[in-house]
Amino acid sequence: MPFFTVRTELCKIKAVPAGAAFFILIIFCCYHGDFMLLKKWFNRRRAERRHYLLDAIDNQLEDNDPAGIKEVYEQMISRGYSPLEVKEMFAAVFEGELHRLNNLKVKEFDREGYLKSLKAIK
Repeated sequence: MPFFTVRTELCKIKAVPAGAAFFILIIFCCYHGDFMLLKKWFNRRRAERRHYLLDAIDNQLEDNDPAGIKEVYEQMISRGYSPLEVKEMFAAVFEGELHRLNNLKVKEFDREGYLKSLKAIK
């Protein structure tokens, strides 16, 4: 399988096959000559993703969907975690579920499995 190149607004990235479905990404050229611009771009995307995930957790807690998420949230707070720490842990589990949905091409979100994963957080 040949490599392919992706051009973004800041750089050109070359993807080289490294197995069945894996690629090694190589930053081939940075157009602005400054690697820090690329790092800032990735950090901005990470901050946006974190913001969207925390908003999704807020919506889940507000709607109590999946049923029982509020109880798990209250239990975590009673154990001594701050509300932001609990929401960030929930966001990490939610992001894992989103990746599972995307990578396994699952059609439906598994609410029971998601809630079980949240309850497993210590």
